[in-house]
Amino acid sequence: MHFHRTRAAAAAIAAIGLALVPGLSTSPASASTPVLGFYSPAAITFAGNNAFVANEYANSVTEFDASTDTLVRTLRAPSYGFNEPDAIAITGNYVFVANSRGNSVTEFNASTGALVRVLGAKGYGLNIGPGNTTIATAGNNVFIASDYNNKVIEVSASSGALLRTLSAKSYGFSLPSAIVVSGPNVFVLSRAGTAVTEFNASTGALVRLLNVKNYGWSAMAVSGSNVFVTNTNNNSVTEVNASSGALLRTLSAKSYGFNGPNGIVVSGSNVFVTNGGSNTVTEFNASTGALVSVLSAQSYGFNGVTSIAVSGANAFVTSLYGNSVTEFNASTGALVSVLK
Repeated sequence: MHFHRTRAAAAAIAAIGLALVPGLSTSPASASTPVLGFYSPAAITFAGNNAFVANEYANSVTEFDASTDTLVRTLRAPSYGFNEPDAIAITGNYVFVANSRGNSVTEFNASTGALVRVLGAKGYGLNIGPGNTTIATAGNNVFIASDYNNKVIEVSASSGALLRTLSAKSYGFSLPSAIVVSGPNVFVLSRAGTAVTEFNASTGALVRLLNVKNYGWSAMAVSGSNVFVTNTNNNSVTEVNASSGALLRTLSAKSYGFNGPNGIVVSGSNVFVTNGGSNTVTEFNASTGALVSVLSAQSYGFNGVTSIAVSGANAFVTSLYGNSVTEFNASTGALVSVLK
């Protein structure tokens, strides 16, 4: 996901300090600081032990070995066509990077870093706006949210062939800005819409529209039969049942420390949410909604948090303004390292 704020505002927030909330982690923790050359990291994904990070304002992608925190390679524009890359996904041996200012998606080989192709507006009908691009994969298929023309584009990862275009008229898209694959189905969040769209990944057939109140949707995650949606405008997370569309619960800022929630991931039994307004990460139980902990900027080096991903036992958080990726243990919350 993508989060914009001036650097001055980010520094001011970091200087204010954080009020105590239940489970807030403020105790100092020691960690190494490997230098990997991140610059405005906006999104992260994994292929085995290797992580791929999209550096939005550097127009590059950094690959590093997450088990050793060592640099593998850095891929740079213009040969790859990167132009403010802010979303990244992987399937098989292919990595896909969305270029929010280039109206394109770059595909390269995960093993060698070799460019495969650049998917653009011509032939694919892409019309993506800055800061709202998202990509998801299912097997050999790649789904791209084309928000400015209210479509979801599906392409073949191996051939680059356009497979189908799903349009707003049939699927209710209205500035689609988040997309997640879970089991056989794809879920699409439209930031100007009134429902979450669910369709079959294999056939493209519409499954249902989940009616969820829109409080400034920004990110989404799916766990089993439940869908979690972050609401940036009212600092909350909404949980709905994917089968019935029934509202299960709404978790609010006062108890959970949400402040501009803009990234979300499910790991095991817990959900992690990045809060761009306070540079914290909230963790709660996916089944009960019970708060587990809130990790703070002071201890973890968060600065303009934008996205979160989990690989193995650890979680990784990108800090757009800190030019860093924070790694911590997903089970204990213990800081592992701050990668720069």
